[in-house]
Amino acid sequence: MKKHQHYIPILENPDEYTIAKPKHLIDFVNKGYDLELFGYKIDLKDSRLKIYQDLLVYVFINQYLKPGSKILEIGGGNSRILPKISDTYECWNIDKFEGAGNGPDHIPDDQKEVHIIEDFIGNSNDELPENYFDFVFSISALEHVPDDNDILHNQIINELQFVLKDGGYSLHCLDIVKKDSQFWIHNLIISFFQKLKTLNVFIPGEKIFNDDSILYMSEDAYNIHWKKFTKTEYALFGKPSSYQIFWKK
Repeated sequence: MKKHQHYIPILENPDEYTIAKPKHLIDFVNKGYDLELFGYKIDLKDSRLKIYQDLLVYVFINQYLKPGSKILEIGGGNSRILPKISDTYECWNIDKFEGAGNGPDHIPDDQKEVHIIEDFIGNSNDELPENYFDFVFSISALEHVPDDNDILHNQIINELQFVLKDGGYSLHCLDIVKKDSQFWIHNLIISFFQKLKTLNVFIPGEKIFNDDSILYMSEDAYNIHWKKFTKTEYALFGKPSSYQIFWKK
């Protein structure tokens, strides 16, 4: 992985990236990050959340982490990022690989250079080293944690802090959904902001409900990628977007 010449100041203005926006995606694509990560030019009309989330995390790694940094992905499953960067960074992936949350039920062949821990975060797995990682991230993974389990939420937060090195960064992208007259925002997101000193500030659903600058998964993308799992029409399910949490230990 080579460092990119085009700089995007994410950490200089983390509040700007709390909620996914089309202009972020346009910026990533105009500066060629899609070609680097995916190997092709993405269609901006293909509003899949994971394209946005993957690019945001990839840009963050490219700009703020030194070669040789230790990186852990939470619930990475069939990670699109780790195989692309494992020649430059020490990469780990903790995932149960049992098909939960529409994830894979086996370890992908392209993660041979990635240290795999077959477990869920929050289970205090002995393979997870303390104060070790320079960067810990997740992409559309933690919203599959039970929404109402405060004990598990605390265990996850404590374990993320346990494995993160002093001075290390954590970035987590969780799906949110605009439906009817409100936003569904996972309670784990609220817990992150309440219990950690985050780099960005919490934005409640009522403040973003009428924001027309937010990136939503399109109905076409939903029908192709989500409907077979949700078994629900787009109009009934709601409009998914992505919520980001940044912090530094």
